[in-house]
Amino acid sequence: MSRLKRASLILFILVIAAGIVVLIIGLLSQPSKGKLTIESDPASEVFVDGQPAGKTPYSEEREQGEVLVKLVPVPGSDLLVPYETRVKIEAGVETIVRHKHGENQDQASGTVISFEKIPNSAPAIAVVTIPKNADVVVDGIRYSAPVKLVDLSVREYVVEVSSSGYSPSLVSVVPQRDHLLTLQVDLARGRPIVVENEKEANVENIEEELVVVKDNELGFLRVREAPSVSSSQIAIVEPGDELLVLGQSADGNWYNVRTNEDSTGWVSVEFVTKVVR
Repeated sequence: MSRLKRASLILFILVIAAGIVVLIIGLLSQPSKGKLTIESDPASEVFVDGQPAGKTPYSEEREQGEVLVKLVPVPGSDLLVPYETRVKIEAGVETIVRHKHGENQDQASGTVISFEKIPNSAPAIAVVTIPKNADVVVDGIRYSAPVKLVDLSVREYVVEVSSSGYSPSLVSVVPQRDHLLTLQVDLARGRPIVVENEKEANVENIEEELVVVKDNELGFLRVREAPSVSSSQIAIVEPGDELLVLGQSADGNWYNVRTNEDSTGWVSVEFVTKVVR
């Protein structure tokens, strides 16, 4: 074998070996774990696949795959029922479980944000709700759950979920490339909504009082024309703003308020707190 052929063969072998090394390094560098974050109200004992894992707030890197999460309210919350759900942990992304315990499942509420890897796909969001067929509003567009939104951007989306007879929920999510983000929203049951028409809700008059806007993920709160998340926005208020309460919807989920700019509309009771005089 001539020197030239021998050198070419050695070079070919070296190139193949280098390619194999790069491939192995690439495979080894890919994350095999994802983050599982759990929040609850009140604090709870956390069990993952039947094993004690700590208390909420809980956050830990875990191997990808499906796990069974169980939350048991801490001692002193004996009237509240435990919560159990299965979630899928995806490598390189965060799976989030948020739950507010109730005295029964109907009074409990919460959200689960999980991801499924779909290579070479644009960001997408799937929304499923309890109860089924709840109203879902994203970027001002109204849908009926379950719904899947495709060809999205990597940015924050605010998802508003409501259903007659249930307390509304507002969730902020950020979809990722090559993943389907699934948002499960469980609404807490409330008293039935009594609305004669969208603008003239059945209002229960209450003594004059003030409420203050609480901190939230968005950094602001929408004031709506009617007591519904699908109703038009007429103003925006910020955390710390005080609002004069003019009345309350018959289902107890919305306050009729007047802002400091003298706008009158509706805000969800979930995102404000009464001012103690």
